Amino acid sequence: MRHNSFLNQFKKNAVVLSVGCGPGIIEKRMQEIRKDLYIISLDVNRNMLSTFLFFLNLIHGDGQCVPFTSESFNAALCITSLEFMVNPERTIKETYRILKNHGLFMALFLNPKSRYIQQKTLNSIQGSVIRLFDKMETQADLFIENNEIVEQPSNDTARLIIMKAIK
Repeated sequence: MRHNSFLNQFKKNAVVLSVGCGPGIIEKRMQEIRKDLYIISLDVNRNMLSTFLFFLNLIHGDGQCVPFTSESFNAALCITSLEFMVNPERTIKETYRILKNHGLFMALFLNPKSRYIQQKTLNSIQGSVIRLFDKMETQADLFIENNEIVEQPSNDTARLIIMKAIK
């Protein structure tokens, strides 16, 4: 799966919540390519939110207690954020709560073969998703180079593994 198929996962005019958005690099690129998406970026770290050099509907908040009503989003993203959270299972429950019926949940993880991810027990996170969502699959990689999503990786390309689930 490359960036075109990654972006095609989102319904037309979808309202998307990015939980733990960090610097918002992928969200920015998503918005540039899919202007129909309405992306809200949530992060608990005010310093991260202050690094945004562009407008992406920024909200200061915690993924473990999302400040939105139930069933209010078409999609939720956790882009390399779950593996940094103290309680990723709570965040997964919150994303499930805020998703509409048939809503899309996508989590992107750093290279799962890295020592860091192995220590953070990716299996535990996957188990939480499997318990809540109807369908879960781990898909192909997404490649990031020079802050851009790229088709063909080079040796300097960051790799993300994508987990997809439907409510």
